[in-house]
Amino acid sequence: MKILLTTCTRRSFDDAWNTRLYKSTNTYNDFNCASMNYMKDDQTLLRGKSFDLLVNHSHTKSLTQTYNKCINYAHENQYDTIVLVHDDLSIEDNMLISKVSDALKEYSIVGLAGSAAAAIKLPALWHLMGEQTDWRGAVCHRGEDNGKEAFGWTNYGPSPNRVLILDGLFLACKVQDLIKNNVKFDENIPHGGYHHYDILFSLAANRAGLKLGVWPIWAVHDSPGLLSQTPQYRESEQYFLKAANALL
Repeated sequence: MKILLTTCTRRSFDDAWNTRLYKSTNTYNDFNCASMNYMKDDQTLLRGKSFDLLVNHSHTKSLTQTYNKCINYAHENQYDTIVLVHDDLSIEDNMLISKVSDALKEYSIVGLAGSAAAAIKLPALWHLMGEQTDWRGAVCHRGEDNGKEAFGWTNYGPSPNRVLILDGLFLACKVQDLIKNNVKFDENIPHGGYHHYDILFSLAANRAGLKLGVWPIWAVHDSPGLLSQTPQYRESEQYFLKAANALL
């Protein structure tokens, strides 16, 4: 299985290698930095033993447009799988490749956390649009306790399990299933598509008949989630309500 891992980071090229994602995956994938392929000024491809890493550094563009371009790149270069990952996620699972392989035998798109059911309503967050009994998966979060680094494990529900919507911090996808069914990220989401892109992508995939699921993959996320609802977020939320209802 040929795998492309990709991420978008606001860090510069020189600083991109300090992301949690790169540091964690390089420990067991051993990227060959000597064979860096500079695709564009803001894109770099690194070859690895088990998978390749495509870094979109100095990234200030539309997230959804970049993700769609990465999917097309994966298709054109004959990758079987694309994994879209936040740059502040540490993937600590040495069995990542075998787990992704097993997961994609059953599902077309796999994440770490999600919900098996959802009502399209406010607040438009994946875990608040469904009942807690519908939550699935697990993610570890990095934080502080009395000034020291601490980790908290959030167990949302059983995993592996089928879901309706997925959190976008980690999305492993069968490239051919996305291409054949014309499943894309919505590029019309306001302000670059940094909010609600994952839920709309999940709903579009479900409408196309693809199966989504969560899988137990050990990863640590630096972000606690949405901390405040900015005007940009609320505008994205209103767009989401209309777009989501059109997909049902």
